Amino acid sequence: MMTLSAVSLAAAVASANFGIVPGLRIGHARLGHEVPAALGSPTFSDGAAGHVWSTWKGTTGNTLDVYGVIGDIAGHLTKYVRVTSPVFKTANGVRTGQTWHQIKAHYPAVLLTTYDSHQFSRKLAIVDNKSNGIAFEITVNAANHVTNASVCKAVWIHKCGELFDPSTWVVYEPTRP
Repeated sequence: MMTLSAVSLAAAVASANFGIVPGLRIGHARLGHEVPAALGSPTFSDGAAGHVWSTWKGTTGNTLDVYGVIGDIAGHLTKYVRVTSPVFKTANGVRTGQTWHQIKAHYPAVLLTTYDSHQFSRKLAIVDNKSNGIAFEITVNAANHVTNASVCKAVWIHKCGELFDPSTWVVYEPTRP
């Protein structure tokens, strides 16, 4: 019987805490579940009409953002999770800071929209891989096009097979103190 050493167990736990699993979770934040207590209190939270945005801001300025909707039983259930930190990554290494050329090899996606990002002080594009439940905020060139050199600024997860709907959050982009 094989057992994990303390070092490999710690590495497994750390990777689970910073893993992006498209259509399922980013770190501890899981789709369809309430925000876990392990995240602690958010840096900022705001809600209205049965929806809530919660943002945890790290010391480097990166954020973990959770968009929740009122569930059937109680509390808000997570519908979208967004992360800007390159520490969080998928099993195949996709993370923020990579170019679109690097990402699209793993997650080819469809352009949904472009918008003016207050958080990054520039125009970004939203591209979505509907079947896997993952979307990306990508920089655009001067002509507002995504190119192979465009850089990923944030990664989102959503339910697999469900089209990501930026209109639910673009008007309330996660830009808090």
